[in-house]
Amino acid sequence: MIRLLLKPADMVRSPIYGTNNQLKMGDSTSFVHVNQPENWDKIMEFTEKPRGNYKDVREARPDQALARKALLDYIESCKFSNCTKNENYIKALGLRP
Repeated sequence: MIRLLLKPADMVRSPIYGTNNQLKMGDSTSFVHVNQPENWDKIMEFTEKPRGNYKDVREARPDQALARKALLDYIESCKFSNCTKNENYIKALGLRP
């Protein structure tokens, strides 16, 4: 079972490769970005719904197989080799991509 300690939106904003804002999902204002996995919108919908009690959680949670695949795809996308390099952003900073 996969348990989220942070909301997925918080995980994307956290410093993963050292300095803040170097890795973002689907954002062109960073050195690299993570490609959004299929069905990620279902995960985000779950994080934004009320989860104050077990009944709310059961009603809000997405299909477990779909959620597991989306989270595993997210983890795979976070590997630096699978990220998309933003060459224009890097060049704008005066660095070599």
